[in-house]
Amino acid sequence: MAFKKEQRQYVRYSGEALSINIDTKCATRNQISCIDFNRHGMALASNQPMAVGEQLSLMIKQNEVMSIQVEAAVCYRLKRENTFVFGVKFYFQTDNIQTQQLLLEAIETILALTTP
Repeated sequence: MAFKKEQRQYVRYSGEALSINIDTKCATRNQISCIDFNRHGMALASNQPMAVGEQLSLMIKQNEVMSIQVEAAVCYRLKRENTFVFGVKFYFQTDNIQTQQLLLEAIETILALTTP
């Protein structure tokens, strides 16, 4: 049996220590867990489906120590047994380089907090 080649280009970190709340235009979904993440996006699991292309507002918390809000969009989804797995890509709603840098620094801080 041939194994599928790893397509990820960036190191991913475990998201077990993160708490995720998602707001969409339709509803707030609280039963979300983070599988893993990097500075460009996250893999999330939920018992509720989300559509590819759906825009999300994520509140990412790490043990109540650090929290950031980031905008993202669903770029893929698949169903595993009774759970939906989503890939979301962070995006910036601003052309302001300083705002983008602050967001990237917040993500780097969370990376530092979750990496042993």
